[in-house]
Amino acid sequence: MQLRKNPKLLTRGKAKGFTLVELLIVFGILAVAVYLVFGQSNQARRSVAAEAESNFIVGLIPTIDRMRDQNAGFLGVNAQTLVASGFIDKSFIRGTGLITPSALPVVAEPVEFRTIANNALQLTIAGYPRATCTDLATRAVRNGKIQRISLNGAVVHDVPAAVIATSATITAQCVDENNAVILLVS
Repeated sequence: MQLRKNPKLLTRGKAKGFTLVELLIVFGILAVAVYLVFGQSNQARRSVAAEAESNFIVGLIPTIDRMRDQNAGFLGVNAQTLVASGFIDKSFIRGTGLITPSALPVVAEPVEFRTIANNALQLTIAGYPRATCTDLATRAVRNGKIQRISLNGAVVHDVPAAVIATSATITAQCVDENNAVILLVS
């Protein structure tokens, strides 16, 4: 009987704090915000790393030109001779070869080009991520000193054969996160 006379006893009153649904909504919004912030920073970090890799390889081209002029060709040119002549810092040497800023191995070897022995230097880099592969190949085409570019075994740029790479052919060949790039400098 007392309950009918006093309706306040039937209700609990205003609860203090948040309901479970409200807390889940807040956590969901925070999770989306964190994902967006960190997702963008990872993409920016990958972009900076790709540019550093491309700068290193494209920056080797003038070094290779000076070495070729000094030696009257590429005979005997390798990582150790590039360091010994002062053209490349020894921090980019590991074992008997060059390494990129992200520690990918670069094989530099004299090769025959246009039937003349040791008149070109071939740079082979394996393990390039897609963004770096695309950036490097695009910049190498613009460089003008690269005679041939092979991506994952396919020649996409060959100056003597009049095969000029386009962004579409480069993008089509840099397909995954483990690409092989071969540059021929003469």
